[in-house]
Amino acid sequence: MSNSIFKGFPTAQLQSQELARLVNKARQLTDGGYELLSKNYDTLMSHMKRILKLSKQEKEWKLYFDTLYYILFINVDEGNFPEVVKYAEVYYKESALHMDRELPNYAETDMAETNVYTYNLIFGTYSEYCQIDDEHMDMFMERYKEAALKYGEIVWFYIDEMVLSMLYRDVDRSKAAAENFLKYEKEIQSCYVCRHKDYLWQLLLADKDMQAEEFMNRLIHKDIPKQHLWCYDYCRNAEPPKMYKNVLSTCVSFGKTDTFQYFYDKYWKKMPKESQWNEDAYTFARLLYVFGGHFDKLDEDLKEVRESVDDERKGTTVGNCLDFMQWWCYFVLLKKSGVKEVAIDVKGLETDENGKADIQAVITYMEKKADDYGGKFAQARSKFDYTFLKNSYIKCFGLTV
Repeated sequence: MSNSIFKGFPTAQLQSQELARLVNKARQLTDGGYELLSKNYDTLMSHMKRILKLSKQEKEWKLYFDTLYYILFINVDEGNFPEVVKYAEVYYKESALHMDRELPNYAETDMAETNVYTYNLIFGTYSEYCQIDDEHMDMFMERYKEAALKYGEIVWFYIDEMVLSMLYRDVDRSKAAAENFLKYEKEIQSCYVCRHKDYLWQLLLADKDMQAEEFMNRLIHKDIPKQHLWCYDYCRNAEPPKMYKNVLSTCVSFGKTDTFQYFYDKYWKKMPKESQWNEDAYTFARLLYVFGGHFDKLDEDLKEVRESVDDERKGTTVGNCLDFMQWWCYFVLLKKSGVKEVAIDVKGLETDENGKADIQAVITYMEKKADDYGGKFAQARSKFDYTFLKNSYIKCFGLTV
């Protein structure tokens, strides 16, 4: 998303001055960065709902569907998944009623492509949310494919099809999605690295480890088509620490213990210590840091634990499962290193008068959270194997629990 929502929208063409005022106000509320979406959430959503209602009354359909997209985007960013599901249903209904009829009136705009961008946005929540069961997810993917074939941007569907098949570790489905992705990859107009990272993970799932390693290094060393080199000015996903971390995380998710060790020894382990940890690191990077025998960032990591617990409402079911799984492994490794207690302050975990908790109590706490989220998702999705995932973490990190 650009720095503000509705950036570039031609408000001067709107017949309603009130509608133009509301659009400009929404633009102002988000002009400055993603953090403003959360800071101004209540006021912003009030404006967006008024824009949605008024744009429909005024039959400003381009604005109407843009507004639906932004409402979904804001709620995804805020982690308000019930609202995402609610407005997804609004989108299905309204698109079916109005989209094809109105498209000829907006032929010079990107209104058709907005359909696929909206499905892509919804997918990010649906794919990892336990409230969406197998039947609902299958129905969504059918709608998504139909929309992508009808309105263009089909490459987005095949990227997300790879993502979903990898969540289920469905090798055949992921291979078919990857083959179709390669047929349409030349249509990609956005970041080459971001759009190809899922293809890299698919190579690992398909046991094409050498090909995956070669492709990983191509992305890192900017060995991509020249017309896409601009993406390195903005994207950080190809920087070695982040790329190696994501490859290692993928190996764990797929149960590729030997491949995990290979990439860890050849790439991650050889990075300077200061490159393996930073204050903005996600949980998996912190886990890799202690796995390497480094415990000097414990105080900073414990602050991050509290944020994980405080923000779990904003995480998807799968996201929370993985986060707490990784913290569980983290604390098991701490215990193995000889740590017996930690100064920690999170809701639901008892501490002594000094604010310290027994390390085994912390381990049990994190494992229960991971098991709860993993169990909920496995119950909703028959193809998701939580036991396999947990055992893979145990094996890759050499845990004795």
